Amino acid sequence: MDFIDWISIPWESKHLSVELNQVTNCIKAEPHHASNYLSAGRLHLIRGDYEEGLKIFEQGISMVTFDDPQRSLLEQRKVHAETWIQRRVDIVSQCPYDIFSNIARYLTQKGAQECIGVCRIWRSRVFEDPGPWRKVSLRS
Repeated sequence: MDFIDWISIPWESKHLSVELNQVTNCIKAEPHHASNYLSAGRLHLIRGDYEEGLKIFEQGISMVTFDDPQRSLLEQRKVHAETWIQRRVDIVSQCPYDIFSNIARYLTQKGAQECIGVCRIWRSRVFEDPGPWRKVSLRS
């Protein structure tokens, strides 16, 4: 299966969390097994957490011996994660304020809450507009 293929697999969030907890425990128990790092990094990438996936791959590279046959796969996955991070385009931060403001008016309160949870840039853009965002509750 290609790298892109397994990132696009539909996963349920709770299943990812359970699997991630299991593989994290495996890493703690057997820190020199490349397969554990490959699995954990893959799960982070599936969740969209590319930075954490990259950290896991780097950690694996530092822990796995040079003669481990899966070390090169860890190095490849690290490069792929770095590529994904560099390619990511944040449309909201690139969008002029007035255009973002017009788009944001169509968001529901739930949509606004999801936007402020994406990253700091999105959160600051959402709260820059004094209009509909005064009603956003940070509690779910």
